[in-house]
Amino acid sequence: MDIATYREIAGRGELLDADELQAWMREQATEAQRITAEINGSFHTPEELRAQGVAVDFADTVGTMHGYDIARRSPFTREALRRRVGALRAAFGSDMKAPPA
Repeated sequence: MDIATYREIAGRGELLDADELQAWMREQATEAQRITAEINGSFHTPEELRAQGVAVDFADTVGTMHGYDIARRSPFTREALRRRVGALRAAFGSDMKAPPA
């Protein structure tokens, strides 16, 4: 399986083959862990990350501190959350449907 196939099947709201999905998700998780360990070992600018093929959507939240988004009703927080959701939709497919109940 690849991301395009995953998006296509999930976008149609179809069930995914559990064994194939588990194997693919395990591969993706391992790769994400490898990249995270590599990146977190030292500081990298957004440009350096992009040069390594990492998709970067850099949003400098000037004037905030760690945990600022606990203020859920703040317009600033709402915009930050909107951007996060947008990034996830872009990565995994914007027309994805919830799984059947």
